This record gives sequence, C-alpha cells and structure tokens, in this order.
Amino acid sequence: GLDVKRWKFRDRRDGKKIGMACHIHPKKNLPLAAQILGLLPEDYTLHIAGEVQDPCTAEYLNHLGRSLRRKIYLYGHVEDLDFWWEQHNYCLSTSISEGNPNNVIEAMAKGIKPIVHNWPGSEDQFEKTFNTPAEAVKMILEQNYDSRAYKMEVEKKYSLENIRKVVDLCVS
Repeated sequence: GLDVKRWKFRDRRDGKKIGMACHIHPKKNLPLAAQILGLLPEDYTLHIAGEVQDPCTAEYLNHLGRSLRRKIYLYGHVEDLDFWWEQHNYCLSTSISEGNPNNVIEAMAKGIKPIVHNWPGSEDQFEKTFNTPAEAVKMILEQNYDSRAYKMEVEKKYSLENIRKVVDLCVS
C-alpha cells in the first residue's frame, strides 16, 4: 500500500526527462533503458536514482550513453524521492522481474506517466506495458499524458484505504 498523501501531486505534461528509481544491477535491465533513450530525439535525458550494486552494469550503461551520444545521469542514493521526481516527466521501468514496484507507483501518485516493461505480472498491475524499445518510445512520444488518471489508478489499486479493504476481505 502507498500513502498517496506523502507524494506531491501536480498536473504534468510531456517533457524530455525520463526518471528511473532503482538500484544499478542486471535485474533492472538498464541496457534496455539506454536503447530506448537512443531511439528518442537527442534532447531526451535519462536520470537514475539508486545505488550502484553492480559496477559492470554502471560502466556498461555509461559506455552506451557515450556511444549513443545521449546523456545518462546516475545520482546514487536519493533520500527525498518526492523532491527528486519533481524534475521528471516519465517513470521508466525496464526490469525483467518485479513484485510491486513502488518506484512506479510513487511516481504515478505524483502524476508522472509510467512506461513499464512487460515483466511477468506487469499487465495485471498496469494499464499499459511495452515489449520492445520501439513500443516504449511510442508511449513516451504519444500525446496522451494524463496526470490525474495516473494518480487515480494509484488511489484505486494501491492506496492504504484499498489495502484495508483487501485485508478486511481476507479476514472476513
């Protein structure tokens, strides 16, 4: 469950800053994020908040950024993600496996558009997912940004009140 009130919501729109909140390691599939960035116009940037757990993945990501002539920023651990997300237009999740990805849900609570890779179970949690880099690029570039819908989806599926209802049903 997520306390929606802890995340500052505002209406947002398309932009050029793609955010990811995740540790830097192979499960997060960050080379796919770099490939997506490489297919977008050159003024798009990728910003990753999270500790480096695998230096090889970080170096590979930096190498891809240089090779593709794209800007990829690694922030390390970020204490205040509510503030950090304020600068971004999209939340990209390229993981190959997740349970309940709070990073995506938190960004959605702020009104940020989710771009979620089709890991097993993702389609049960999110309205729309992608399989290929081209599909992710299309989701980013299409003109259907709806901050209120993202927040409403969080309130409907992941809020503390919703979790209470689920627990009450299980206990009854």
